[in-house]
Amino acid sequence: MNKIVESIKNEFKDCSDLIINKINHGTDFIYVIYLETLCSSTQINDFILKKLTNDPKRKNILNLLPAPNTKKFKSRDLVEFYITHGYTIIVYNDDIYACETKAELIRSIGAPTTEPSLYGPKDAFVENIQQNLGLIKRRLSTSHLKNKNFNIGRVTNTIGSIVYIDNIAKKSLVNKVNNLLKKIDIEGILDAGALKKLIENENK
Repeated sequence: MNKIVESIKNEFKDCSDLIINKINHGTDFIYVIYLETLCSSTQINDFILKKLTNDPKRKNILNLLPAPNTKKFKSRDLVEFYITHGYTIIVYNDDIYACETKAELIRSIGAPTTEPSLYGPKDAFVENIQQNLGLIKRRLSTSHLKNKNFNIGRVTNTIGSIVYIDNIAKKSLVNKVNNLLKKIDIEGILDAGALKKLIENENK
């Protein structure tokens, strides 16, 4: 694997939404990397993946990408900034490209009703977990923000995510929460309040 790609993979370790696509480009490979919670899969498919895979003449990659929103750079230090701000990273040999593919929010975000704040953010979570993770990651733009997805409920198979900052949160606490969730055996769960009660009961 390309050294740049390997460093990105290690930097965003334990981020369930990190997607790495490997495309054959002649004798080399092109890597397309993005966070699916921040990016539009439609834009990536239409403007990046289709153009890179349908390139029989192996043209210059920069000519295949949407020029107005594409940047080329060499420094690996910039990768974290771009990938956490809704850009798709494209790696080819030692060249790095950042293509803006920010996702539009599915539903307008309203103010929280259960915990209103006079001076704080006016964002409230919605029904879509990808959208909720996107809201968090847009405010905390760092590779240290990790999320581990899990499924709970034999019938509902509800998707949840453990979200933490790995250089602040205690690893033992993250593992404890993960183990508590694994012990829960229930037919279904429909809201966060029910999950909270189940965790509290498992913790007794």
